[in-house]
Amino acid sequence: MKKVVDISTFDKTVDFQKVKDSGIAGVIIRAGYGQTNVDAYFHEHIQGANKVGLPVGIYWFSYAYSVGAAKKEAQKCVELIKPYKIQMPVFWDFEYDSDRYARNQGHAVSNAVLNNMAVAFCSEIEKNGYRAGIYFNKDYRDNRFDVRMLRQY
Repeated sequence: MKKVVDISTFDKTVDFQKVKDSGIAGVIIRAGYGQTNVDAYFHEHIQGANKVGLPVGIYWFSYAYSVGAAKKEAQKCVELIKPYKIQMPVFWDFEYDSDRYARNQGHAVSNAVLNNMAVAFCSEIEKNGYRAGIYFNKDYRDNRFDVRMLRQY
């Protein structure tokens, strides 16, 4: 089994040569979150990983509560990653904090809306030539996402 790690602003400075030398087979880097926010260390992280030849995937942390917002997140993500080498999928990441944000904005994200947002994000990513995927935890897999509907991601 190959080991892949995710990296975001919370990891700050990363020695990507050490990561690669440790046997990690790739990194999934957070490009951003919400509709417009770029991860503070995104450019540094992806440049470092690309420089040492470490395979890169991307994730975008979602604060969407509509299909249109999820599509805008994908468009911002594509705009941001275009200059870089991406060998692994671009993932949409919707978690408890995403739901909390939606509720605080006065929106409840139903399972149907959640699944349609996932499809909207992934379709937009694939339309732009990248492979798409969805990050989720066991609870969301079992209770929120329709894995049959999203199987291709």
